[in-house]
Amino acid sequence: MDAGGRILLVDEDVQALESLATLLRDRGHEVGTTTDGLSALDLGIEMAAEVVVVSDELSGVDLRSFVDVLKENPRTSEAAFFVLRRRDQARHGAVAERSELIIRPFHPTELATRIDEVIRARRAPERESELKGDLIQVALFDLIQVFALNRRTGTLMVDTPDGWGSIALKQGEIVDAVDGRTTGEKAIYRLLSAREGRFKFSPGGERTARTIDVATEQILMEAVRRIDERAMLVAELPPTDALFQLSGEPPPGPGVAHDVAVELAQPISMDELLDRVGSNDLEILQALKSMLDDGRVAVVASGSETVNLVDEDSALLLRTAMLQLRRPGVEGAARIGVVGSGAQLRRFARAISRIREFRRRPEQLVGLGDGLLGSLGALRVGAFELELFALPLDSSLRPFWGAFLPQSRALLLVGGTRDEEIERTANALDLQISEAGQSWEEPASAAAAIRTLLAKMVGR
Repeated sequence: MDAGGRILLVDEDVQALESLATLLRDRGHEVGTTTDGLSALDLGIEMAAEVVVVSDELSGVDLRSFVDVLKENPRTSEAAFFVLRRRDQARHGAVAERSELIIRPFHPTELATRIDEVIRARRAPERESELKGDLIQVALFDLIQVFALNRRTGTLMVDTPDGWGSIALKQGEIVDAVDGRTTGEKAIYRLLSAREGRFKFSPGGERTARTIDVATEQILMEAVRRIDERAMLVAELPPTDALFQLSGEPPPGPGVAHDVAVELAQPISMDELLDRVGSNDLEILQALKSMLDDGRVAVVASGSETVNLVDEDSALLLRTAMLQLRRPGVEGAARIGVVGSGAQLRRFARAISRIREFRRRPEQLVGLGDGLLGSLGALRVGAFELELFALPLDSSLRPFWGAFLPQSRALLLVGGTRDEEIERTANALDLQISEAGQSWEEPASAAAAIRTLLAKMVGR
């Protein structure tokens, strides 16, 4: 081949592993080998594997979690998976659609040739995006009508002032949508209300999982009603950066108003409320407006406060600390792992978004267990950048932390989440633990928590 690929082989059968590895190296590929799942996660992400060959008798972690973690990491999200299994074993349905099955005993030359084909396809010139443009000139509503009429299949990526989203179509029908931390119908109606931003349509993606079963024609008709009603409601409500809190008796449940009241037990922004309540945005806004009108909910802050992470006197010290955060010889920006429940991480994300040095990242957070996984964004001090990376709190997911912190030396815990198991995990990964103090949900306290962690790193 003209250009070798990066291939990860994971199998407890050392003889089969080395036989295939030797053959692939002779063909010009970079090959990493290991016999257990946890070390494979570290190695795969470190080498940014393009192809992963893994035994379904994987040790150290179950196969589904192994594939999920690599698919959710930006360095390995596009990797192709080959799963080795014996003919008499049950097929792993959870990963079947995301992998190619190889039956043991396999012929190394045939598998190496198949891997060559995958790498060759990745090296082929990338096809131009079929369509891209500005939402001010072409509305998403009109685009989807055209795609439906022409029975197009592909993914429509959308970048708006509020964040990133995507709409998957199959034969002209909307089958999936993602917007921030929402998916399905809730996401598609939110995206269709966007009036500013950029879009790009890429053909293909026939294997996208279906999360929307409503006919596209019906979605578009309903969207017209919801968009108009939402616009009128938003015009009557306080600014979207205001913070709301329950100030009276909550409405009796069940129902949307009751669900909204539960979330308003603590100050919360409108955007966060829309993300956290499962109902559609229009119903949530109607409930919020009704409770504001009858005095059950009050506006407790403007939400527009911004703070500095550093001043001129401390900038040099913090830049030095950022350098101390990154492990020697490891590429990538300095990174802090931020640990907490999903609700805690969302509130912390809201706080750091009001630090002036904060820069939002286009990558979307992924829900994992009761937590979140992915980049919260980055703090930039001069030419130095510090990424804040959300890690799930669940005990079963803590063994995966190391796969996402290869260049990091620190953990920031929010919400009083420290326990003995976290201590053991941090010690095993050589991570400095720092706890966010009280009021960490406020921008000034969040910035102080980050400064405290960085100060601990100086001279470590």
